[in-house]
Amino acid sequence: MTGNGMTKEYWILLLLLFGGAMAQGARTDRLSQSLLRINVTRQAYDFVRPWEKESPSSRNGIGAVISGGRILVTASLVENATYLELERIDGSANCPASVVQVDYGANLAVLKPNDAGFIAGVKPLRIHQKTCRIGDAFEVFQFESNGTAVVAEAELKETKVHPYPYSIGAYLVFQLKVTLASVGNSFTLPVFYKGRLVGLTMGHNQGNQTVSVLPAPVINHFIADLDDGDYDGFPMAGFSFKKLDEPPLRRHLGVAGDTIGIFIDTVRPSGGAAAAGLMSGDVLLGVDAYNIDNSGQYTDPNYGKLSLSHLLSTRSFTGDVRIFRIHRDRETLLLPVTLSALRPEHYPVEPISMDKAPEYIIAGGLVFQELTRQYLKAWRGNWSKAAPNHFLHYEKYQWDLIAPGDKLVILSQVIPAAGNVGYDDLRYLVVTSVNNRSITRLSDIAEALLQPVDGFHRFEFQEDPHVVIMDADTLDRENRHIQERYGLPSLSRLVD
Repeated sequence: MTGNGMTKEYWILLLLLFGGAMAQGARTDRLSQSLLRINVTRQAYDFVRPWEKESPSSRNGIGAVISGGRILVTASLVENATYLELERIDGSANCPASVVQVDYGANLAVLKPNDAGFIAGVKPLRIHQKTCRIGDAFEVFQFESNGTAVVAEAELKETKVHPYPYSIGAYLVFQLKVTLASVGNSFTLPVFYKGRLVGLTMGHNQGNQTVSVLPAPVINHFIADLDDGDYDGFPMAGFSFKKLDEPPLRRHLGVAGDTIGIFIDTVRPSGGAAAAGLMSGDVLLGVDAYNIDNSGQYTDPNYGKLSLSHLLSTRSFTGDVRIFRIHRDRETLLLPVTLSALRPEHYPVEPISMDKAPEYIIAGGLVFQELTRQYLKAWRGNWSKAAPNHFLHYEKYQWDLIAPGDKLVILSQVIPAAGNVGYDDLRYLVVTSVNNRSITRLSDIAEALLQPVDGFHRFEFQEDPHVVIMDADTLDRENRHIQERYGLPSLSRLVD
């Protein structure tokens, strides 16, 4: 025992604790040097008044420096950005930045500094490559305004496949149990596991102290696709399904009682599944060596029971061939399916319309647009129930109701003017033809308006009043009057 009564073992323990704290502090400092604040000025377009923009706003988050002089962030941080700025964590310097690649479906983007020297000498972070397990200890990095790191210890509680913020496909999500400090105001934060980047936060539930994390497997897929020189995007399954639970349906299909699989409901035209011959009414039993259960899950070698979409989207790349084992007409068939990605603009009802202006045409005060999910989201948080029912129906069943390559053109509203009295309360109508020309996309209206019929323009709709007639000469005068009276920058916006 020492002179003050403390044992040798006590001093050894104290030194170990002190050494551990020193090592932890050094690691925190090292990782912090590879992180940057991302300051975003953003301004979205107004999809209800498509000739206008919404008020500017700002967001900020933490980005991670990765290989190639790039900064990894979530796509939702930089959506509709008009100006991007990188800032050192301690606020000592900043630099404008540009987007290199963004994938809104996977909610990921990479930036680059406009001055490459801004991150010269910054060591890129390594991204975790191995499987994470329930109970693993993670660290979520926050920063005070002076640059001091605040590291919150987190525990991995759940791994699941869930739709990401833009609801185009479902991807792996890590659910963490963590208590975050009330510092900063960051839209996204980096998450580490044993000194390697393991994810970026996407949402925080203060009530149950959980954080949803966009995890390393999705990040690694995104970067690998980007690094091959031609970004293809995450492949999609190309079909929808329902559970194979109902006994009458199983008997009708000739499926034995112990057979597991999913009932193929809809097959997207022009997708890889359709090209391989997958049909509505098939029963998907398995993909490659994986069996598919009645709820659409398979046993993933890394994360256990997961949705099939993880196998087809994140564990696969565009161009990969997967063997679908199906039950059809009481026989088992093998279909080689070449997986493909689908760009948002190729959907009949475009699901993502960020970073670009909406198209529109105003004719005699009648405002025509193509139906998009961004337009439906004008009904805000409850849009999937509050938006017009027939528009929601078209959005949900678009692959069945709208021909491949076509769009749904709508009359969204009428700007009041002398020439459209009696029509000014019309809205939310589906356009079928203009001047006897079938309308399958917005540009068809522009062309049809060049050819009035006997001096009149005839607009036809699916809904009442079905037909609107306007004098061609009057429409031309009203167009000029409406633009002047309402101060519209243009009466149309069409993108080639």
